[in-house]
Amino acid sequence: MNKPLLFLDFDYTLFDTAQFYEWLNPDPQTKLADLLAGRISGPDFKSMIYPDTLEFLHKVHDDFHVVILSYGLDELQNLKLEGTGIVSFADEVIITKESKGKMALEYFERTQKDPKTAVFLDDRAEHVSDVKLSVPEVKCVLLERTGVDHNAHNPLIDRFKPEEGNIQRAPDAVVHDLNEFFALLHGRNISPA
Repeated sequence: MNKPLLFLDFDYTLFDTAQFYEWLNPDPQTKLADLLAGRISGPDFKSMIYPDTLEFLHKVHDDFHVVILSYGLDELQNLKLEGTGIVSFADEVIITKESKGKMALEYFERTQKDPKTAVFLDDRAEHVSDVKLSVPEVKCVLLERTGVDHNAHNPLIDRFKPEEGNIQRAPDAVVHDLNEFFALLHGRNISPA
């Protein structure tokens, strides 16, 4: 039996990226270049995952085919993912600089998996809308963690911006932490058929 798909964002969903940005101060570009070139050691990435992340991943790993779908620079995202130790909970990791909707559509075309079996979780409304527009059958959930500025500018890279005039789609649900998302998944309010 095929497991249902669970697409998870990384930054601000599983990983407190604001802590990483604080670590990069006072000169993020230089420190990042030094980190990626191996001239300096990275921070304790494990300490930067949200408190609910590991428990959540332990709970969903056996029941779902977990795909981490992260937007950003390959080297940096891989460094953070490996440093946190959460890669072992993912069946697949996709890092992209393309829109997440495009990547989700390509994923379903490539794998021939049924999008009706998928749930997508992200903290960015534009990514949720993009996936919903590209693959409407996917159940899309917006994570709005309390105290997190989801519109904060990323000092390292430009984030995906919907094209001007692009129609926005509302998420199927909104949650405030991974415990609430887990309850939603297993309460069958959002879980795929």
